[in-house]
Amino acid sequence: MTRRALNGHRYRGHSPYSNCLGRCGVGVAEACRRFPATGEGVLRRLENSGRLVIVLFGVSLSKSRAILWATSALVSVAALLCVGGAILCEAALRVPRSLRIEPDDQLAAGLAARTRSHWQLAVLRARDGIPLRAWLFVPERSNGSGAILLHGVADTRRGVLAHAEYLLRAGYVVLTPDSRGHGVSGGDLITYGVRECSDVALWAKWMRGKADVARLYGLGESMGAAILLQSVDELDAVVAEASFATFRQVAQYRVAEKIGVREWMAAPVVECGLMYAWARYGLDLGTASPLEHVRKTRVPVLLIQGLADRNVPLAQARELAFSNPRVALWLVPGAGHTEAFASQPAETERRVLGWFRSPSHLE
Repeated sequence: MTRRALNGHRYRGHSPYSNCLGRCGVGVAEACRRFPATGEGVLRRLENSGRLVIVLFGVSLSKSRAILWATSALVSVAALLCVGGAILCEAALRVPRSLRIEPDDQLAAGLAARTRSHWQLAVLRARDGIPLRAWLFVPERSNGSGAILLHGVADTRRGVLAHAEYLLRAGYVVLTPDSRGHGVSGGDLITYGVRECSDVALWAKWMRGKADVARLYGLGESMGAAILLQSVDELDAVVAEASFATFRQVAQYRVAEKIGVREWMAAPVVECGLMYAWARYGLDLGTASPLEHVRKTRVPVLLIQGLADRNVPLAQARELAFSNPRVALWLVPGAGHTEAFASQPAETERRVLGWFRSPSHLE
């Protein structure tokens, strides 16, 4: 068989190994001429090799496409998580201007009249320079003790006036601040205790000095409760209603509730949000942890948790309560988020006043 005859064989044209035959055709043709059986064997091997090359090339191409598709999918998911985390973070860190309502001084005047107390505006400068504003109420007959009352997210000092009223009647000096980023206090960001703790420390120092109180207590609702628990060592006793255990935990719970998935599935978008807060604002929201402070404190803490609360799960209240033997937990049947006083006003008043009077022995 000549080289020409070989090239005219059925293997020419688009055969996957025709270029190879073109390069070594003389040697193969000579082998076929001298040893016909051997030549046919060579051709069979070449044919089998060609099929193998086709198969391997196809597998390689399929793997490449799969890797490219998987990479694109991962990049897309990562981008969605980052965008989602950033959006959720911005929503959590800011109160819309439309909700930052200036407290009405007529409310303060009315409360003072009902409780036979005096009121005044109080202003401090936070460590980062923003103004912090509050109402200070002083009863005619003070018992020598004071209380700082902190409101929840998107609320103002107005939200804690119901508690202020019975505390004033009992002789407590009461301070009701607007938290930073709320009401008429300065700042644009809510940090869930990361920066607010230093604000509480300043108010506590101010109360012990300017307001002349010997014992200082704290009562907070929701975010205000979490802030007080992170400032617990500034106070002599604390009542905290509907506090989260850690910001990370409650964020995962809230996101999972909103999108209808399990909490562990919400964790990636929450972590992206936490990274965004760090990169954009230098805020480590992962350190917003009442649990860490409650574990180590010797200050008595009364936790209040509504059993119908959909914003903060009961498991987080139990985690806080079990972390320290100096913590008591009152579960309020039928009460939603921060609704203990609305649900059971007389019992709430009794427990709060009892805790402040004798925090270690309330039954």
